[in-house]
Amino acid sequence: MTEKKKRCLLLLAVFAVGLSLIPERVFGASARFDRDSYDIVIREDFYVGVYIEEGSGEDIDEFEIRLGYDENLLEYVQGGTSGGGGTVVIDDTEAITDARNLLIFRSVAGGQTSITVESAEAYDSSGAALETTVSVTAVPVNIEMEEEALIESLSVNGTPVEGFSPETSVYSVTVPYETDELQVEAALADEDASLEVSDTALEVGQNTVYITVSGGNGPNVYTLNVTRAEEPPAPVASREEEEEPVKDYVLLAVVATTAVLVTLGIIVMALTRKNRRARTDMKSRERRPETGIRQAGTGPGPDMTAEMDAPRIRAGERPVISVQNVCMYFQIATQNVSGIKEFAIQKLKGKMRYRELRALDHVSFDVYKGEVVGIIGTNGSGKSTLLKIVSGALKPSFGKVEVDRSKVQLLTLGTGFDMELTARENVYLNGAIIGYSKDFIDSRYDDIVKFAELEGFMDEKVKNFSSGMVSRLGFAIATIEDAPEILILDEVLSVGDEFFRKKSLTRIKEMIHGGSTVLIVSHSMSTIKENCSKVVWIEKGRLRMAGPPDKVCEAYSHQNDER
Repeated sequence: MTEKKKRCLLLLAVFAVGLSLIPERVFGASARFDRDSYDIVIREDFYVGVYIEEGSGEDIDEFEIRLGYDENLLEYVQGGTSGGGGTVVIDDTEAITDARNLLIFRSVAGGQTSITVESAEAYDSSGAALETTVSVTAVPVNIEMEEEALIESLSVNGTPVEGFSPETSVYSVTVPYETDELQVEAALADEDASLEVSDTALEVGQNTVYITVSGGNGPNVYTLNVTRAEEPPAPVASREEEEEPVKDYVLLAVVATTAVLVTLGIIVMALTRKNRRARTDMKSRERRPETGIRQAGTGPGPDMTAEMDAPRIRAGERPVISVQNVCMYFQIATQNVSGIKEFAIQKLKGKMRYRELRALDHVSFDVYKGEVVGIIGTNGSGKSTLLKIVSGALKPSFGKVEVDRSKVQLLTLGTGFDMELTARENVYLNGAIIGYSKDFIDSRYDDIVKFAELEGFMDEKVKNFSSGMVSRLGFAIATIEDAPEILILDEVLSVGDEFFRKKSLTRIKEMIHGGSTVLIVSHSMSTIKENCSKVVWIEKGRLRMAGPPDKVCEAYSHQNDER
């Protein structure tokens, strides 16, 4: 056996230890609600739609979804099978692909609550269980509260509840282990109203205490989610009792870590060699000499079909952003691999092949102080890649961008959130990623919550939020600071519902017209025309046109006429 084969067999043996730790990915069914939230009035019937959908070509033959709801605020009417104790079951034993099920609930008290998916199961025609995912595990239900049944102030164990508001009904409270009973004190807004508190005895862990205020046309229910701390840990066992199990765990950890590190080392070395060869090939190609915005007929190819109206140099003034002959090339694997396991196997066999994707191909333009420059183009044309290069998040394959990046703020949504943290915790996490100090976030926290319209939800985990609620929170965090000298906006004007979009557009306009130099990506031609002084059109990674908004937007709108 040759030395080369011996090395390969040794690497495969070590790698096999890590393979057992990597699960295979399974596609099955998914369940979701038909709405992001429900806003209703007291004593009103409303519909809740629940969808079950097939995934990855698998037919669903049978499914069962169990929903949970709070009987203090909601009453189940019809549409499924009551499971008792605040649960309702939806099931179907007929062969289907996609299905929608309508349930009817009735609100019985004012306040905030939710309907949750407690379990979701699906089976194919052979009776095999399909992996079932739930896109939103809880949907908020907001019931209009009765004004004559409000609480003006609320204290727990002599301490006012943090962030209390009369029209917000759900709060989270943590008490020490020594607290075995909750003392609730409340001041009512209406002296004719009456108050009733549920059982206040506390178990270790999670508890729920309900405060029901009766008055006017119906009751309001305030919910306290109380966490009683765990019992202090027992004395640590002697070293002799723990020594043997500890040794076993350490040995297992060493073996697993070694296998993973060896695997990663092989992959890194292979990718390094591949990238080195690719970069050498790129550098050996003939480079184009142009570095400015080119006139018609002098550009990189047939895509340069329109006249360039923006001069590269403005007399006596230096551009604040100068994009010079920027190229961005990516190496894309031609084989579809489902995970690191299959990738490593294909790599060791030498079967991985790559193709070159030109996200940007010799793009050049200048932006001067105070200009508002729109970047337009179809999906996948390279707009977001260009903005990331200008902001410094990506380094181009060729060319360069001259800009003072200490003055740049890139505003994009959906990054920096940890779905397992609460909305309050994510405000500080996302703000720190953007560059805000803790003192700054403390001073603007209430403004962020108010603008995002999430009062009463800040102590909920973000994974329970709808996509619209997450986007509103991200937008409010990203735009709370005063406008920077150079502002880059990447598709931030399509957040939330119609009313929130109008509010967000107003804030963006304030930032745009506050003296900043602005790069803005948007698919809305009306937004581009109303706010931009110049427009750059990029198509399939190439600069097609740059100039006045009306002229460039008109050419962009009629691009299909040229084909």
